[in-house]
Amino acid sequence: MGIYQKFVPFLDQLLDDLRKQFNENIRMIELGNQNIYPPMPHTGNISKLYFNQQDGVEHISLDWNGREGALMKDLGIPITDVDPGHLITNFGTSEHVYNHYRCFENIHNLCIPGGYVFHFVPAIGSWPGHCLRWYGEKFFIELAKASDYEIVELYSTSEEPYIPATHQQMVWCLFRKIKNSPFCDDEKFASIEKSLHILNK
Repeated sequence: MGIYQKFVPFLDQLLDDLRKQFNENIRMIELGNQNIYPPMPHTGNISKLYFNQQDGVEHISLDWNGREGALMKDLGIPITDVDPGHLITNFGTSEHVYNHYRCFENIHNLCIPGGYVFHFVPAIGSWPGHCLRWYGEKFFIELAKASDYEIVELYSTSEEPYIPATHQQMVWCLFRKIKNSPFCDDEKFASIEKSLHILNK
C-alpha cells in the first residue's frame, strides 16, 4: 500500500524512542518493499534508502519479489533466518498474504521483547476489491490478549494527515511486545480471525 510521507515523522519518533530505550543500533523490519509517497527529498521514494541513511538504524524489508533491496521472503511461510528487530511495520501488506496465520506468527517472532509492531491496514467496509481481508479494532484487541502485547494506540481513521482524500478507512494499531511468549496456535488465531471480513466468506 505504501507509506505516506506524513507518516515519516511518526516513524522517526518511534526509532528515536527505541534508540533511547535500548541504547543500541535499531533494526527496523518492513513487510513489503515499501515506497514513500510523495518521494522524500534526497532519497526519493524507496523507504529503505531513507531509513538506512539515519544514524543507528538498519532497515530490512521482506518481500517475495526481492525488489529494491528487499530480502526475498514469502511472509506466508515461517521465516527463521532473519534476526529479530526493534520495530516491525505492516503498511498494508498482511491483508494480501494467503497464509494469514503464518504472516502474523512471523511478525511476532521477528519483534524483540520491548519492541514495537505497527499495523496500518484496510478497515472493514473500505477499499473494496483491494485485498483478501479487512480488519476491525476487535481483531487487534484479541490478538494483543493472546500474544502479550501492550496496545499503545488503536483506532480507525479516514482523516488527514495520514490518509489522502480517498474517504476510505484504515485501522491504525501500535503494539509493544511485552515479553517473548510463544505465538498463539492456529486454532486460537482462527477464533480471533472471526472478526475479520475475508474475501468470499
